[in-house]
Amino acid sequence: VSTVPVGTSALEAEHLFATSPHTRLIVVGDGGADDVRGFLHSKDLLTLDRSDMSTTSIEGITRTLPVAAADSTVEPVMLEMQATGVHIAKVVDSDSGSMVGIITLDDLLGGLLNELTGGDEHRGSRRSD
Repeated sequence: VSTVPVGTSALEAEHLFATSPHTRLIVVGDGGADDVRGFLHSKDLLTLDRSDMSTTSIEGITRTLPVAAADSTVEPVMLEMQATGVHIAKVVDSDSGSMVGIITLDDLLGGLLNELTGGDEHRGSRRSD
């Protein structure tokens, strides 16, 4: 996961995307990882006028990041991602509401695949039940 400060220009964000393997950047405020404001998708920059990118802050095009409780099961989180079309979510502690991490659709699918195949110890073998 890569982060970018909320005050970053669109041009600077474009450079970050060009040098990063990620298509989404987590947008953070002054508090860093404890102050997640949302996320920016690389394709959001395509809507901007190229001549204005150096003076345009990403704050205006930052997307809302869905929230998932740390004790949630996979199904409701996947349904929320499907409903919103956003494949990334902020994970928060159910009691305190503080952020504990970020989860992606790929993370969820990997977890499901691991459950279905019985984990790493059964990789390549077939279950007989």
